[in-house]
Amino acid sequence: MQKALGFQNLTARIVLPWNQHTGISSMGADSLSFADKGYGGNVYVFSVVNQISSKCKSIKWSLYQVKQSREKQFKGYVQKSANGINKLAREVRQLKQESLEQVYDHRLNEMLEKPNMLQTWPEFIENVIAFKLVTGNSFVIGFRPLTGENMTRFTEIYPYRPMEVTIVAQKYPAPVIRYHLADLEKKNWAPDEVLHMKTTHLLNQRIGMSPIEPALSSVKQSNAYAEWNEQLTKNMGGIPGVLVIDDDTLDDKKVDAILRKFDERQAGAKNAGKPLVVGGKTIDYKQVAVSPKDMEWTKGVQLTANQIALAYEWPPELVGDTATKTYDNMRAMLKLAYNGKVIPEMNALRDALNEYLVQPWNDGTAKYFLDYNLEDIEILQEERTAVWTRTLQGWNGGLLTLNESRMEIGFDAIGSEGDIRQTPLGLMNFDSPQDENDKFDKAMKYLEGKGLREYREAA
Repeated sequence: MQKALGFQNLTARIVLPWNQHTGISSMGADSLSFADKGYGGNVYVFSVVNQISSKCKSIKWSLYQVKQSREKQFKGYVQKSANGINKLAREVRQLKQESLEQVYDHRLNEMLEKPNMLQTWPEFIENVIAFKLVTGNSFVIGFRPLTGENMTRFTEIYPYRPMEVTIVAQKYPAPVIRYHLADLEKKNWAPDEVLHMKTTHLLNQRIGMSPIEPALSSVKQSNAYAEWNEQLTKNMGGIPGVLVIDDDTLDDKKVDAILRKFDERQAGAKNAGKPLVVGGKTIDYKQVAVSPKDMEWTKGVQLTANQIALAYEWPPELVGDTATKTYDNMRAMLKLAYNGKVIPEMNALRDALNEYLVQPWNDGTAKYFLDYNLEDIEILQEERTAVWTRTLQGWNGGLLTLNESRMEIGFDAIGSEGDIRQTPLGLMNFDSPQDENDKFDKAMKYLEGKGLREYREAA
C-alpha cells in the first residue's frame, strides 16, 4: 500500500480489500472496489448515483459578466443562492438581475458546449458528479495552449479517474506539491493544473470519504441478497441441507457420485418437486439453513436499500421503497431531492469551476461568473406558481402596488407610474380620486406600449 489517493508515503492508493472498513485507518477509500462492486455491482448504489448525476447534468449553465459597480449585489447573490430554495426567490433573482449580465460570445461559451474532444458539457458534469458520489473524490485536469494569448488559461478540461491519482504532499496542512496521474504520459501535474473536489473525511483531510464506506455493510449485504437470490433461482428455490448416509464404507468417490446425482435431480426448474433416489444404504436429508421467510427477506432487502439511500442523503422513496410511495409523496420527495442533494452538489461544483476555470479569464476590465439555471426544472416551478398566485391575489386585493407585484414575480418596476394599487369595490377612497385615476391611466399606457396582451398572458 505505497501508492494511494492521499499523502504520499503516509497513505496508499486504494488497495485495501473490499471487506475492510477503511475509516478505522487513515488510508482512504477502496475506490476501485467501490466503483466495481459498489456502483457496478449494486443496483441501489447504481440507481442513486445515476439519479443524482443525471439530474445534475440536465441543468443548463450560462456565462455571465459582473456589472461594473455591482460587486456588492453580486456577492449578495452568491451568498443567498447557496440555498437551493432561495435561488428562485424574488430577492435572489433581483440580485442576479442587478449584478450579472449574460455573455454569449466568449471562449468559455464554447467550453459550455464541448469542454473536451470526447464529451459534451452535460456528459462532463455527469462524470464529475458520479466520480465524487462513488469514490468521495473528483478530479478535473486542464490543458492550456502552448502558444498564444491563452497560454495561462484552460481551453480543454477532462474528468479524471480518482483511483489513478496520488497526491504528493507533506503532512497536512502543508500545501500539495504535485499530483501523480498514473496512466498518463505526463505523470506529474502542478496543483493549479488539477481541480480536486471531495467530501469530508475526518481521518484524512487530503481525500474525501465515499458514501459507500459508511454504508459498506449494507452494500455488501445487498449484494449477498442478490447473489443468494440468483442461486435460489438456479436451485429451484431449494434450501441447503445435509445428506446423512448410513454407510461405513463411504469414501470421497462415493460422496462425489451421490452429490453429482443429487445436483442432477435437484437443480433447475425441470426437476422441481422430483424426489431424490440413490441406491445403497439409507440416506436421510436434514435441512439446516433458515428459510427466506425466517430471514425476513423482503424487509432485509428494503432495509439495505434505505440505508444506502440514507448514506447518499437521498429519499428512499426514489430508490424502490414502495410502501409509502404515492403521487403527491413522490413530488414532495423530488423537491426534497433537488433542494437537499442536487443543488448543494451543483453549488460546490459551480464555486470550484469558477475558481479553477473562470478565474484566469478575469482581468482588470471584466470579471466573469459561471452559473447554473434552475428556471427550466418543472418540479421546482411549482414554487414559482404559488408565488404568482399569491402576488396576483395581493394585487387584486389592493395589498400590493403594481410595481411590488411585478418585482415579486420577476419583472422590473416601471417607475413611479407603477406605484398604484387597486382598491376593492366598497373600500374606495374618494379623498383624491383624480390623482389615482391619473396614475392608473399612466400605468395602463405604459403597459400598452410594452405589450399589455403579452403581460396579461404572462400573468
